[in-house]
Amino acid sequence: MTQLIISLYAAPINLDGKGNGPRKSIESFVSAAVEHYRSEIREKGEDVVEWKIAEKDKEASAFLLVGTPKSLKRGLDSFGDTMRSCVAVLPDNQWDDDLNNLLQSPNSNVLAVIRGQKALGDGGKFREEDILQFSEILKSLSRQYARAHDGAGEEKLSKSIDWKCKIPDENGLSSFFSFFSDPAMTKMGRELKAALLDLDIKTSEDGKKQYDDKGGLILKKVHSVLLLGETGTGKTLAAEWISGHLLPEEETPMVSLNMATLPHNMVDVELFGSVPGAYTGVSDKEKDGILKTHEGKVIFLDEIGEMEFESQARLLKYLDCGEVRRVGGTEVSNTFSVIVAATNRPWDQLARMEGAPFHADLFYRFDHVIKIPSLKERKKDMRLLISLLLQDTDINKKTGESYGVKRISIDAIECLENASYPGNFRDLRGRIRTAVSRAASEGASVLCLRHLI
Repeated sequence: MTQLIISLYAAPINLDGKGNGPRKSIESFVSAAVEHYRSEIREKGEDVVEWKIAEKDKEASAFLLVGTPKSLKRGLDSFGDTMRSCVAVLPDNQWDDDLNNLLQSPNSNVLAVIRGQKALGDGGKFREEDILQFSEILKSLSRQYARAHDGAGEEKLSKSIDWKCKIPDENGLSSFFSFFSDPAMTKMGRELKAALLDLDIKTSEDGKKQYDDKGGLILKKVHSVLLLGETGTGKTLAAEWISGHLLPEEETPMVSLNMATLPHNMVDVELFGSVPGAYTGVSDKEKDGILKTHEGKVIFLDEIGEMEFESQARLLKYLDCGEVRRVGGTEVSNTFSVIVAATNRPWDQLARMEGAPFHADLFYRFDHVIKIPSLKERKKDMRLLISLLLQDTDINKKTGESYGVKRISIDAIECLENASYPGNFRDLRGRIRTAVSRAASEGASVLCLRHLI
């Protein structure tokens, strides 16, 4: 592995500027930043170059100079007409003439100015933001060096698509893997599991769930879950997870209705059924709604925020006691199902507003209200998600045991990490699918920045 030198241009000094505080030298500050850099590249699998602090000042082969402005200016002058990258540390936190002279020196490429007092922070500890800033400088210089000296183009500075998580079996991982593996999703995953455990299901003497003759669970009451989240966060996927766990043997454990696409006058008919003459064009036969035909199963009401006020009132009555009355009819029956509803509206806020087009009681009637984090809240999980998506055979086709796109460049990873995704996970998935398609069209095995822009 290539090793680059950091040369220190100052004797150990007290960075806290107090004289009687904990003495932390520039060397200890740089050592802390180098260790952070090492930990980060190990975690990210980026063994590009190693950094070593010079044992003596004015190391001629140094790639980065660190010190006080006055010492750095003196050292740079000794190098002649060569520009050197450097980081200035202000021991007394003053932007004085020494710093001004360093910044204007033709030999200096000042990458950062660290204020010594601020770098230590309270209690003699370095500020995390200063450590991160210095670590980022090391990472940037490492890649710069690798490209310039090792001939490492974008394709060479890349990772295997399974660098964060390797999918071992040929069938791939479950679509729900990221729901429970991502740190940012831990709370949501715990709440989903709690909703399952809360179901009041009739069981046999040996504790096994009991089912009716149509394959539905025999429930003692209506159970309900409301999923809140922005577009593309995975609300439908969460509903599928619930239904799959409740009725693992059923081919169709869940039936879905989208309130945004269904005509408003048909919502009640689809849910509760109808009698002849209930509305114009109605069949001359009685029609059972899905609350009757799918009793004991999961009924997914997507975009429930678009449901009409009157329909919300009927649904509220069903959640209360399982009451089903066909549209236009008078006969009442009771059925028990698991209602999973979803909306991208901030219903938890709207329910508290006067004059809102929602029954506040309906919001509070759901047994469980679960918020699914947006992709903005999952930034720490991005690399795991990218790695998983690149191993999704619906996105990255396999020939035998080999994926079409086998690696992804570091530049492409950082582009995906820093992009905004108004459509959340669905948006990220679509962007990676498009990039993989572009790479495949040119026969590239490495997904690069050019495939993303």
